[in-house]
Amino acid sequence: MARELGAIHTINPGKVDATAEIRAITSYGLNFALDTTGISSVIRSAVLAPMGACGILGASAMGTVINLDEVHFMSGGSCQRIRPSTSFSITTRPINSRRSALG
Repeated sequence: MARELGAIHTINPGKVDATAEIRAITSYGLNFALDTTGISSVIRSAVLAPMGACGILGASAMGTVINLDEVHFMSGGSCQRIRPSTSFSITTRPINSRRSALG
C-alpha cells in the first residue's frame, strides 16, 4: 500500500534488517523519525542522522524505560513525546539537497 501511495522506499523489518536498510538508503540516517509503536527497542533503534529528531506518538507500557544514546543529544538531536491533546510547533532548518527524501 505504501508504494501505491507514493513511497519511494519500503522496508519490511520482518524480512530484512531495517537499520541496515535505512543506512544503505540514506548513508547517514534520518532527519526525522516518528515512532507509533511505543516499543522501547524500536524507539532506541531509530536511525537518526546527527541533529535528527524523533517523535514518539506510541504509548509505552507503564514503567517502560527507554535508554537513548546521549551522544545523539549532544550533537543537537532531539526526541519528543507527542500527545494528541498537546499543541506543539515544529522548528525547521535547511536540509542538504543531496539528502534522500526519507529524511
